[in-house]
Amino acid sequence: KYDDPRVLAMDWLLYDDPRQLDAFDDNLAQRYSLAVVAFSFDSMAWMHCGNDGDVDSNSSLCSGKDFHEFIDEEKYTWLSGVDECDWYGVTCLEGVVIGLELGRNNLVGEIPPEIAGLEYLKILSLHQNCIYGTIPSELGALSHLEQLDLYKNGLSGMIPNDLFEVTSLMQINVAYQYWNTHNCTRSDGTIAEMEYARADPVNDYNDGLKGKIFGDNIAKLRNLRQIRVD
Repeated sequence: KYDDPRVLAMDWLLYDDPRQLDAFDDNLAQRYSLAVVAFSFDSMAWMHCGNDGDVDSNSSLCSGKDFHEFIDEEKYTWLSGVDECDWYGVTCLEGVVIGLELGRNNLVGEIPPEIAGLEYLKILSLHQNCIYGTIPSELGALSHLEQLDLYKNGLSGMIPNDLFEVTSLMQINVAYQYWNTHNCTRSDGTIAEMEYARADPVNDYNDGLKGKIFGDNIAKLRNLRQIRVD
């Protein structure tokens, strides 16, 4: 399918990415993973520096008074020609992505399994968006993950057992996934209504996440300091 985020991300890398990385570039895999994220989520704002910033039309640079009150380094829009470490919401250490922080950005869509391609990710924060579907079991491959914040979305299904293999986790917040009444606006102007399954009022109400948290599973997370599942 041409609208598959993976196909769109590959097409962008091959034909539209100004950087045109070659197949042996160390950053190609993480740039692809982030491009899949970009094409997986829809909203009116997030690829334009989120809700706190505007864009300099001449450079794709995030600007605006509100944006720079909270972020004191230059950041650029996603899918712009700069290094992906300079994209809004991305944190890197020595050129490697270690943080993805896109809370409160009106993201609409499902978490793509390709996030697991960011193998050194320490922080994944997607709280207070309009994300539905399940938590990908592939997150269990993120062996360096310390903070997972998916609070106040519209996720459903089982909490994957693979997540409890990530012994580096220190904070987990997957609370408030059901009876969630906040909405987001898609880029086509339609509304994602989070109280319904998959954000669509033709479906039943979303009943949130399921699964066994405590017991043998929680005992595996030796570094865990905080967990919210209410």
